[in-house]
Amino acid sequence: MIDQQNAFAGSEYGFADKNLGPIEFAKATSDVGFKLMISDDKVATSLINCVLQDVGVDRITPLRIVAKGDPKAPLRGLNVNAMMDYHAITADGRHVVIEMQMVRQDSFDRRALFYAASAFVNQVFLKEENVEKDGQWHFHIKDIYTIQFLDLDCPRHGKNFKTYYCMMDEFSSQKIDGIHMIQIALKGIQNIEFPTQTPLTPINWWYYVIRYAHRFTESELERCRALGMPEEAEVALEHLKFEDWGATDRSAYEQEITEPNAYDLALERQREEGLQEGLQKGEIAGQLKNLIERFIYNENMDRSLQSIPKHSLTKQAVKEIWDQYAGEQKIPQDKTLKNFIELLQQSKVLA
Repeated sequence: MIDQQNAFAGSEYGFADKNLGPIEFAKATSDVGFKLMISDDKVATSLINCVLQDVGVDRITPLRIVAKGDPKAPLRGLNVNAMMDYHAITADGRHVVIEMQMVRQDSFDRRALFYAASAFVNQVFLKEENVEKDGQWHFHIKDIYTIQFLDLDCPRHGKNFKTYYCMMDEFSSQKIDGIHMIQIALKGIQNIEFPTQTPLTPINWWYYVIRYAHRFTESELERCRALGMPEEAEVALEHLKFEDWGATDRSAYEQEITEPNAYDLALERQREEGLQEGLQKGEIAGQLKNLIERFIYNENMDRSLQSIPKHSLTKQAVKEIWDQYAGEQKIPQDKTLKNFIELLQQSKVLA
């Protein structure tokens, strides 16, 4: 365990443990360390595939990274995805969300379900084929996989450190695919000890790195490399090396380790601010879409314009919503972005 009083004094990089001596690598289960580790797309892809294959899900190929732990990066639709540690859309359209949880929270399961459900529902607004045709709704919605690493005691898991939740009928065991939640209770893993003396399977190498990164040294890394540690796991450790960190990450990590409650409160406050900011931008985006529709179909726009504060929109924001709308609906050639912006300028809603 890290000595919280002396964790950042007396070592080459400013970090020390009274039992282990100088610490060269951060805890992979820390909020700061985990985000830095999975910021590498190759690392995240390898970790995702190992976890999914371990529960019988086909390999994925991430196509587009949606969010990487930035709680103030609002997205389209419900604008909540940005509070996730990592969110990617795969080549075949599936979504994968990764979360790390160090502190016990009564609402964590519901928050995780909320993230998964929002990513699931958000697809309705992003695809033109999700529309009503011939009196029927056609939903082309791909599955959502949330992977949650829990660095805390989970008595409810019993001897099974890994759980896989999905919608299933209690009587027939039939499943309805859609939202999948995989939880891994790291402290419940019994068959992996440090230091390992034998080669491990790909998924167990990941468990080994995530659980024991802060106990690694360069010599241990070299030993594991000789035992066949995957290249992606080695790269993950490189992202956790203190000597390569900037002052901002080091300071945030110091607060997280020495003042976990203060750090947790600050993070939750940041998430709440991100949610509110995202919802506000989502509301404005909805108002702009409504204006664009009225503009295209020559409908009266006065009331809609009155609902938007004066000088609150930028040309760039308008262009982004226009392009988004144009990607979903066909816009007549005589209705141009230039004319729409001129109309907004006349109404004084542009900054």
